[in-house]
Amino acid sequence: NEDFVPFETAKKLKEKGFKEKCYKHYYPDSKDWFLSPSPECGNYSSYLDAPTISQVLKWLREEKKIHICIDYDSVYSYDIVDIINSEFKDGKYGYENYELAAIAGIEYVIDKMILL
Repeated sequence: NEDFVPFETAKKLKEKGFKEKCYKHYYPDSKDWFLSPSPECGNYSSYLDAPTISQVLKWLREEKKIHICIDYDSVYSYDIVDIINSEFKDGKYGYENYELAAIAGIEYVIDKMILL
């Protein structure tokens, strides 16, 4: 589903401290996702959260003070801004839809800007 970050991105987010409540999760060691189980279902802690793109963008703004701006001018692009310093950090264009641009921006931030 294009509203959720991919499995590999979800793994990186967990490593970088993302702990927001998600209503979908990935099965352990799988790229398949499912609705949250009820509390009495199995070992919930072994599942990987599957956050929405919107959740991650909000987390980056509020917790990491990084804003990813998605724009459109014949193709989609992203710009990354350090909120504290109001400073442009990076950007890239050429994505065919909003979700691909947002995920690319998220990946850039978690790979190159957020320390463990």
